[in-house]
Amino acid sequence: MSFTNMENLREQGLILWYPMDTPSTCRDLSGNGLTGTNNPTMYLVKSVDGGYYYNFVPSGRIDVPASSLLDTQPITISLWARVDSWVQAGFFFEKTAGGAVNTEYSLFFTSAGSMVARTALSGTLSDLTIAVPTKVFT
Repeated sequence: MSFTNMENLREQGLILWYPMDTPSTCRDLSGNGLTGTNNPTMYLVKSVDGGYYYNFVPSGRIDVPASSLLDTQPITISLWARVDSWVQAGFFFEKTAGGAVNTEYSLFFTSAGSMVARTALSGTLSDLTIAVPTKVFT
């Protein structure tokens, strides 16, 4: 399957795409209007290769508007992340019901240096632990 343009991506089920290129909002290029809000302490940084990334230190996040489009199964989440410290757990992504933690699905890292994909069904949590290959950047 080849994804060569946005229309093709939408036809294949793309729900959300944040290019991470604007400092004040996370504009959604999927065409679904799910523009995110940077909340509260993240900022855009220009990388050495000319691209950009968001720095979420110490507790920033992107708030995505509630949408039935996110009530989908199966779901694929693709992201690049750099974690400088594994001293505490942190969420990459979480879908909640009414803002309550552990009510839908999430992806987070642990202080042990692994990632966990979690689903919640009728109050029962199911975790899949994923080993994270590490690479030291200098």
